[in-house]
Amino acid sequence: MSQNIITMTKGDTFDFTVTIFEELYGHYYTETRPGDVIEFAILRPNQEYTHHFNDSDEEDLLPIRKQIIIEDENPNDECTFYLEHSDTKNLPVGVYYYTVKLIRRPYPTENFEMQVLTIINRTKFVLNN
Repeated sequence: MSQNIITMTKGDTFDFTVTIFEELYGHYYTETRPGDVIEFAILRPNQEYTHHFNDSDEEDLLPIRKQIIIEDENPNDECTFYLEHSDTKNLPVGVYYYTVKLIRRPYPTENFEMQVLTIINRTKFVLNN
């Protein structure tokens, strides 16, 4: 992946690993913790990313959405996403964009709202024949 651009053939399987950096836009974040969600989303050109955990209509608007829910402490801060044959077999060939976000919900004892931190900004995702 040159400069995080993903190019793949329609219908192929594909996997890639994302590393969560220690500092994201001034937010210090050293390790994932149980309950954190790492989300990979494919967007159409000019489509905005919005996240709604319980909004099934939003799910239908994104061509692909994959989530990894962290169950244990993750000292390596790495997550591997898998795209299956079925994820891209019905998508039209073309240029899309993807983003990777970290969604952290506070524990009941913490005093902050849900955090959404960008790990990878909107980047090209090219789907070929």
